[in-house]
Amino acid sequence: MTKVMAKYGWGIDIHDAFIISPEADNDVRTWYAQAITDIYDNRATILSNYFASIGIGASAQGNWERVKAMVTPLTEPFKCQPMALK
Repeated sequence: MTKVMAKYGWGIDIHDAFIISPEADNDVRTWYAQAITDIYDNRATILSNYFASIGIGASAQGNWERVKAMVTPLTEPFKCQPMALK
């Protein structure tokens, strides 16, 4: 929303949506897709910091490893596409 305000002067963020000027749509899609890609790329650090912040320590590492083992990893690099966002 900081980028929207700086470039377009107004916008309203509502949970996971934005009310923006129609002229801002391409920029917002691009910025949002990049943010999602950045979250994916930094997910290990983000999750580690989150776990630490809520008191989940090393004792739960085995449980976390079991959960991760049930997830099918991507076979190619992840890059969120702007047009995937509505």
